Amino acid sequence: MGLLLHAISAASLTPNQNKQLAALGVCGYCCSGIKGLTTAYEPAAIKTASREHLLSYSQLIESTRHIVDIIPMRYGSVFDDEALLYQALARNSEYFTQQLAEIAGCVEMSVRIPIAPTANPVPTPLTGQEYLQVKQQQAAKPRATFERITAAAAGRYIKKKVDHRPVSAVLHLHFLVKHTEVNEFKRCIAALQLSQLVLTGPWAAYNFVN
Repeated sequence: MGLLLHAISAASLTPNQNKQLAALGVCGYCCSGIKGLTTAYEPAAIKTASREHLLSYSQLIESTRHIVDIIPMRYGSVFDDEALLYQALARNSEYFTQQLAEIAGCVEMSVRIPIAPTANPVPTPLTGQEYLQVKQQQAAKPRATFERITAAAAGRYIKKKVDHRPVSAVLHLHFLVKHTEVNEFKRCIAALQLSQLVLTGPWAAYNFVN
């Protein structure tokens, strides 16, 4: 039987928080001021994990987030025994403590909006100057949309990250938002009235931890 690490929290939790985590089936291992939140696993189960297993994994992280600030493990980390887990926690304790401080009291809100491809691109073959012009045109609309959204939510988030992949024609924006600002953040985004914009969250801060 091994250990599947779902998340990292601070070690100093209240008795009620520990009780709630235990009710979820989560076991905590404390080391150097942090706590690894784990469940037991059978090695064969990892190899045969299905979509339902992945959904359950994500749901457990979300349930944990409602109890305590966490660094979520997006894909999980597996350890053969407690000794290896303690070694990993000790080795990374300073870094994890820093990240916990940065996301304290925060959640992640995500925005997704399609970006239409640039109309009438310059035909090939391209000169160097024409190539740069096409690239500037392709970047202009995502940048304008990004600036409009971030301006609308100004003052309602701590950090932001942008992910635009031209091949998918979708702009993804991620915001680190204080719990107390979530409703106002939602109101600001809704006020944009962008019909194709999709706002999701709150989530654990996946895009603001490593």
